[in-house]
Amino acid sequence: MGKSLILPLFATIALSNGLGGAITQPGFAQSQPAPPSTPPSREEPLQLGQPNTGLSPQLITPQRAVTIIGQGQVTAPADIAQLEFTLGSQTDFSDKTSANSPLSIEDKRQAIETAMQPIVNALLELQITKSDLTLQTNALESPKLRVQINKPTQERLQQIVSVVDRAAKANRQFFVQSIGAAYSINNCQPLERVARRLAINDAQTQIKILAIDLNVSLGELLFATAFPLSGSPAAFSNCGSKVSTPAPNLIVPDENTFPPYSPSDPIEVKVRSQMSLTYTIQSR
Repeated sequence: MGKSLILPLFATIALSNGLGGAITQPGFAQSQPAPPSTPPSREEPLQLGQPNTGLSPQLITPQRAVTIIGQGQVTAPADIAQLEFTLGSQTDFSDKTSANSPLSIEDKRQAIETAMQPIVNALLELQITKSDLTLQTNALESPKLRVQINKPTQERLQQIVSVVDRAAKANRQFFVQSIGAAYSINNCQPLERVARRLAINDAQTQIKILAIDLNVSLGELLFATAFPLSGSPAAFSNCGSKVSTPAPNLIVPDENTFPPYSPSDPIEVKVRSQMSLTYTIQSR
């Protein structure tokens, strides 16, 4: 299992009572709210704010503090692979009629599924069970065939791709328009914990360096926050998701679309974590 660290995205430093300025790396919005007109008393309870919808945390505290974000990533072989075949139709099923009348939407769906049966039969001959096959057909989109493979290997995936392509050509009613792939694992929690620990270690290392650069002494840990990776509040990791390759942090993957399949891509799952740590600044 490979492990790697990713440098933190940005740091936020509060160097005076109230809200301090935000220092960010290029590419991230800066946040510099004006200080309150009346400085809060140090006896007041600490106010902790939730991060905004972007990646820049909004630090609300009457104490001098420094915040930094660390990232961690761990990789593991996939337990499950899914191949999604989008099929182009060489037959206009809307031209077919039933009792001298146009086919209904349901009749058209059934006609498409019947026409796809030779492709399904070819997969069954490969010892793919019916429970691992999913047909998606409707009147507005190209039909899709999803195949789930347990304990996948590149050889097995390539075998399935070749069989579907040959069966579609022999069928003469469909052709393979595109192929998508998704990888997942059975138990995500251990990998999530490892990735989170790597992110915490990264943040702790970086915040010590930052304190030296700022010529300040760190105090106690104020709070820690797990940040979403793709802008979605629930996306604390992409373990077991449809993202087989790393996606940019600010792009939310389409939950209904698989990334393109490539036989050169490793069959693995990358689990990433992003942690924000805030420490007080001790007076000298």
